[in-house]
Amino acid sequence: MREQAVYEAGPYTTSPRPGFVDGPDGPAALPLLHRQAVTELLALFPQHHQVGRRLRVLHERLEDPAAFRKWHRDLEGHWHSMIDRLVRVRNAVTHGGPAANGAIESVTHFSGCLAAWEVEILLEAALTGDDLPVAHQSFLTKQSDLLDACLKAQHPGDHLYL
Repeated sequence: MREQAVYEAGPYTTSPRPGFVDGPDGPAALPLLHRQAVTELLALFPQHHQVGRRLRVLHERLEDPAAFRKWHRDLEGHWHSMIDRLVRVRNAVTHGGPAANGAIESVTHFSGCLAAWEVEILLEAALTGDDLPVAHQSFLTKQSDLLDACLKAQHPGDHLYL
């Protein structure tokens, strides 16, 4: 029998995979090991390397609650701007209004991400036998809970690894 461990949300058992524990929802990573791994990964890149800069910025945003909250506000504002732009472009294309190629290209990636997200929710609903509205509500609840946990955490990134 494996040894019981207690980690923030409740009881976990030690996993045979290094750096992981078996939690109620399957394998979960241990946050401290991930923070250490990110630190080691950062050391691999020169200070001015593009990947190194991106990792440093991400690391700072996920370690500092104030930085995470600011990043969340920025992303939320960007999200609303992209949704509004997507609606305007869709309306222009649908109703024969002016739709410049640049405007269409500016929302192509975003609309593809939304479509992929929807397909993922649809497939999970089909596999679990849930109705699509139930699957959407479940997804929204999980994402809201995750965001709440990140916003309240001392190290917001710890919750993204679980």
